[in-house]
Amino acid sequence: MANVTDTHRVAPTKSEKVLAPSEHFIHQSTSAGLIMILFIIIALGWANSPWYKLYEDFLHYPISFGFGSTLVTYGLSHWVNDGLMTIFFFLVGLEIKREFLAGELSNREEAILPIVAAIGGMAAPALVYLCFNLGTPYAKGWAIPTATDIAFAMGALSLLGSRVPLSLKVFLTDLAIAADIGARVIIALFSVGSVPRSPVLRCVTILALLFLGNRLEIRSLLFYGFLSFLLWIFVFQSGIHATLAGVLAAMTVPFKAYISERDFIHVARKSISRYEYANLANGDEYDVVQLPDGSEKIIYHDNAGPYYSLVQPESVSAVQDLQNYCTYVESPLRALERIIHLWVSFLIVPLFTLCNAGIRVDTSTITTALADPVTLGVAFGLVVGKPIGIFTTCFVTSKLGLIRIAKDITWTHLFGAGCLAGIGFTMSLFVANLAFGNLAHRLNDAKIGILTGSFFAVCIGLFILMNTKKAKE
Repeated sequence: MANVTDTHRVAPTKSEKVLAPSEHFIHQSTSAGLIMILFIIIALGWANSPWYKLYEDFLHYPISFGFGSTLVTYGLSHWVNDGLMTIFFFLVGLEIKREFLAGELSNREEAILPIVAAIGGMAAPALVYLCFNLGTPYAKGWAIPTATDIAFAMGALSLLGSRVPLSLKVFLTDLAIAADIGARVIIALFSVGSVPRSPVLRCVTILALLFLGNRLEIRSLLFYGFLSFLLWIFVFQSGIHATLAGVLAAMTVPFKAYISERDFIHVARKSISRYEYANLANGDEYDVVQLPDGSEKIIYHDNAGPYYSLVQPESVSAVQDLQNYCTYVESPLRALERIIHLWVSFLIVPLFTLCNAGIRVDTSTITTALADPVTLGVAFGLVVGKPIGIFTTCFVTSKLGLIRIAKDITWTHLFGAGCLAGIGFTMSLFVANLAFGNLAHRLNDAKIGILTGSFFAVCIGLFILMNTKKAKE
């Protein structure tokens, strides 16, 4: 019989280890952004069609939720904004934690650039908004243009393909994540009011249990899922915006896997060897075929010809062990990120878009809105404030020697990315609901400003980046 020879894989470089997860995340965000654009079109078309009443009925369709004698009934849009979006912010929390523990934000030098850019990209739009609304009751909407929608921005950036360097895409991703941290702080500030003591105590208790589970190295997804659900209920009861529960719960999910990568390789090889020799135990013969790339392929055969078998009990046991080891090597954080991402990208965010982007637009509405300080503050904050804030803070801190810009990123690239960061769609709509939820007219003005500002941010950002040459290596 032929002997089995080991095949060797070239170890990935340090840059490949860093960029591969980022590239995967970028591709997922790109798809989500394109789907979001589709649902914006659907929402706007439906809201301005003869079936507008059906759209309103859809938004306010009553859904009841509760246990026993406690029953709560709200419209569909309310459950989407306060319920399903909690899962969205749970994912945001997981991404933030991952970036700080193992991503580019884990390295102090590499983290400074997106953090500095995010600070400038939040402060400048807020100041622009206040220039239009300072001293008015609507100044509380200052946080609306500070947000960045990562999925929408990456979807727009994907239209340029290889015209922009990957490092710029990674920068924009980390910038949006850093901005999400600030957005969560803002949302928490908006949510805090007169908070009942009892639900808060329950929230603290659940959080303590989650952190204790983390310290005890509990890896059960069911454990974190169930307690996170309880946390959401108690936060909802407290009067604080329920989505805050998503981020708080995400911070407790363990990042460390049950076994290390080195241990996984060791036990995986043992399982594969068990599988191999279990099939050879019955006297099965095999041939070793040399492939064009120099590797070898083992083909087992009997009188009937080549076959692949999984009939021996020991074979089944080896495969089951290998499946378990694959679970053990993936941390709960990464597992939840992987499971939730598709649901968020292709169901929750599109549904949120459908519920919040449907604005009735006519000539009088547009004329009034374009002269309204809320609309102008939001739109100019996104289109003007974002790129100026990001570019200025990066330029000044770079000249002071506090940050480093990647060699393949030019200042024009950076300004173009700053323009795309002006796409505040999802987060901006969310903050607008918090700021003007009880003022339907002002909320509508804010939404027009968000859509208008995001549209021009896309057009200007893409135009700049399309006409920007890559930096010479």
